[in-house]
Amino acid sequence: MVCQQHCQISNMKLTPTILALSLLLTACSQRVRMAGIWANNSVDGKNNTLTITPDGSFSLMAPQPDHTTNIMAGNWQITDAAYIMTITNVTSTSTHHPSVGQMAHFRILHLDDHTFTYYDVESQLTNSYTR
Repeated sequence: MVCQQHCQISNMKLTPTILALSLLLTACSQRVRMAGIWANNSVDGKNNTLTITPDGSFSLMAPQPDHTTNIMAGNWQITDAAYIMTITNVTSTSTHHPSVGQMAHFRILHLDDHTFTYYDVESQLTNSYTR
C-alpha cells in the first residue's frame, strides 16, 4: 500500500516534466522545420521573401504598393504554437513600415517542409508561404 501511494505520487511529479519535455521537443522540431527561405506570392503582386535561420534570426523583403521595398530583420521564436517576430532593423523608403522593437504575433495553422500558414493576430488575416 505504501509503495503504491509512493509510486502514484512519483508519477504525478513526473507528469509536468514529461509534458514540458514533449512541448520542448515539438518546439525544437518546428524550429528546425521553420528554417529556410519562404515566398509569399499574393494576388496583389506583393511577393514577400522571408528568410528564417535556425539561430533565431530572420529577414523579410516586402514590396510595397508605392514600388518601394521594406526590408526588415530581427529575431524569432516559437512559443505555444505561436510564431513571434521582434524587429531589430528596418530599411525602407516607404512611409508605411514597422518600427524597430515592434513585435508581431502569429498563430501557426500549418507547418510542413513545403508550406507555412499562419494567422496574423493583429491584421486578422491568414497568410501562407511556400518553398
